[in-house]
Amino acid sequence: MNKIQRQTLILLGILFLGINVNAQNQTGDQPAAQYILPGERNQILMEINMWGEVQRPGIYKVPSDINIIALISSAGGPTDYAKLREVKIVRGFSEESDQKVLTINLEDYLEKAEVSDLPKLYPGDTIYIPGNFRKYFSTTVGITSAITSIAAAIALIFERVSRIQ
Repeated sequence: MNKIQRQTLILLGILFLGINVNAQNQTGDQPAAQYILPGERNQILMEINMWGEVQRPGIYKVPSDINIIALISSAGGPTDYAKLREVKIVRGFSEESDQKVLTINLEDYLEKAEVSDLPKLYPGDTIYIPGNFRKYFSTTVGITSAITSIAAAIALIFERVSRIQ
C-alpha cells in the first residue's frame, strides 16, 4: 500500500467512523499524529498543547487548518507579559522538516500581517510563549518585597522582646 492510499484510508476512517487514528511517521515505528472527529462543522480536529504566557494554557482540540494566531486567540490571547518575539513550536514529527523546535517572531507577523509567514501546525505540537523581562522583574520585586517585609517583622519582634527583658 503506498503512502497516498494509506493516507486516504486513514482519512476515510476518521471521516466515516469517527475514530482516533494514530498515524505512523515515515519510519513506521512512532506515532506521529492523532486526529479526532467530529468538530463543530465536521472538521478534522487535532490536539495542540498551549503553554506559557496565554490567558488559558492547556490542551486544545482545534481544526487541522488552524494557524498559530487563531490558536493563541482560542487560548484567550497573550498575557501582558508574553514575549512574542520568541514563541517556540516544539514538535516531534513533521513531514516538511526535521526540526524539533521552531522559534518564530510573532511581532513580525503583527507588523506585516503575512499569513504565509506562519508555520503550519501539526497534531501534538506544543506552543510555548515565554515571559518577557517585565514578568521576571515584577516577580523578583514581589519576592524581594515579601522577604523584606518578613525581615522587618522579625526585626520588630526581636526589638520588642529585647525591650521586655
